[in-house]
Amino acid sequence: MTFSIVGLCKESNQIGICTVSASISHGGHCPFLSSTVGAVITQARTNSFHGHHILQLMEKGIPPKDALEASLRCDSNREYRQVGALNWNGEGAAFTGTSTRDWKGHVIGNDFVACGNLVIGKQVVDAIGEAFSRSKNISLAQRLMGAIEAGQLAGGELGGPHSATLLLDTNKRNPMWPVSVDLRIDWAENAITALRQAYQEWVAHVGRLKNEPITKFYPLTTEIGMDGALIY
Repeated sequence: MTFSIVGLCKESNQIGICTVSASISHGGHCPFLSSTVGAVITQARTNSFHGHHILQLMEKGIPPKDALEASLRCDSNREYRQVGALNWNGEGAAFTGTSTRDWKGHVIGNDFVACGNLVIGKQVVDAIGEAFSRSKNISLAQRLMGAIEAGQLAGGELGGPHSATLLLDTNKRNPMWPVSVDLRIDWAENAITALRQAYQEWVAHVGRLKNEPITKFYPLTTEIGMDGALIY
């Protein structure tokens, strides 16, 4: 029903998540991102508690593997969960419960964690990891989306790609600014294609903002903070 990747790019100092699911609006409760800690994805029979709790534990310096295990110990239904975590050092961890619907599994690689449940087979998560690993000469956003597209080409999930999410953040960014990228397709016939189109629009929009006076895009009544952040 859902497959995903959490990936890190140390060159650009960014971390991100890309997910696709047959469920509607999964982006509101599955991916979790922190500019100071890392990223967590929780899926299958989702329990959003793990996203918040694992980030809190990682904030205390606990490695992803230990944080994930500690969080799952609090969950009597953990065998229905699938959870992945990655910190800013590139340390990854994942768990796929035995009661998660087949095919289910995960891959932990160099600076990434890929997970899938109710997908066509192991080749889906393998394709995600391989695509991410061999695409180091492009942006992290492109690498994450390309990895998910590779997973879909390998068979994808059984329910169809109806919602998708792309989240990116920069390490220790100014907290006044939002995450670097936050794009969500809540429902579409092909959410992977829709997400790629949304990202292209986002890139064009950011490019326009960089080349035009800020007041051309925002009313003069909008306040601009001392650090340049917009205050609505």
